[in-house]
Amino acid sequence: MSRFSDPATAFRAWGCAALGAALAVGFATAALTGLELRTMAAIAAAAVATFVLLAAGSAVTGGSVRLVYYHHELGILAVTWALLLLARRPPLPYLDATVLGLGGFLVLGRMGCLMAGCCHGRPAARGVRYGPAHVAQGFPPHLAGVPLLPVQALEAAGVTAIIAAGVPLAVRQEPGTALAWYVTAYGVLRFCLELLRGDAERPSWLGFSQAQWCSVLLVAGIVAAGWAGLVPAAPWSLAAGGGLVGAMLLLAAARSSPGSAHRLCSARHTAEVAGLLATTAPGMHMSTLGLRISTGAEGDVEHVTLSAAGPPLTPGQARRLARLISVLRGVRTATVVGGARAGIYHVLLAPRPFDS
Repeated sequence: MSRFSDPATAFRAWGCAALGAALAVGFATAALTGLELRTMAAIAAAAVATFVLLAAGSAVTGGSVRLVYYHHELGILAVTWALLLLARRPPLPYLDATVLGLGGFLVLGRMGCLMAGCCHGRPAARGVRYGPAHVAQGFPPHLAGVPLLPVQALEAAGVTAIIAAGVPLAVRQEPGTALAWYVTAYGVLRFCLELLRGDAERPSWLGFSQAQWCSVLLVAGIVAAGWAGLVPAAPWSLAAGGGLVGAMLLLAAARSSPGSAHRLCSARHTAEVAGLLATTAPGMHMSTLGLRISTGAEGDVEHVTLSAAGPPLTPGQARRLARLISVLRGVRTATVVGGARAGIYHVLLAPRPFDS
């Protein structure tokens, strides 16, 4: 097994390759735009030092190294800006090259996430599966063998496209245009991909993840900077900012409706459901959200009974939970039997497994 595919070494191996990609993209952009390469070398050294310090800080406070892309992006851009002001160099051209280099790092960094099993997607009918070797490295046991959306690969592909469009902007447009483009485009991409993420232990507020709030605030910051003349103003930044705010309002409204299955199918509750399905103790078990689950079997057909301690489950919630359970159980079809009046539903799981 290659060190790039071994769960024990993949993240570090891809991380080293990501550093090379960041330097390649950053220096190539600098060369194409006629920037001083020795200044870019100083920026690269400062960026690496900032990255190491932030990673070490996360290890001190959290007990292990935890890399959060937005934290590192903001830290490196702030240090780069300060360095350029001290060196009396125009910040925007170098920030264009720096942020595109950060994108290069992210592309291969997310491939490391894909191989290691971190930052994974939600359970789906088809997707990438992780096994015992990943569990030994900290992957959630309840998702071992479950197909998950390859959200890491989707992010890598999206950022590659953003860089491909950003380099010509850095070469042909006003300084700062590529910076505004990258922050705006990545903000929209990340906000959307967060809806597909399945790793449970991530901070959130009012139903939106920390990364989604960062995306909205950073895009809003680019819009404000354009109005203030700090970066070139662009209509697509304003459109993206308005679109993200509108999306948040629509999602919040949909999730607050009585029949919403958002919380029941969230990443954290999915982990609970998987744990309750795996328990061997007899009887009915209840999640922290009041979902009651009991399991049984008749011949080749497994049945899962669902009900709620609070307001009765709606048919829509029962169907969403049935699809989730079928994926967690590794079967293709799930039939929901029951009535909305009683609020009790029986999910019948067919014995046919998913295609490998």
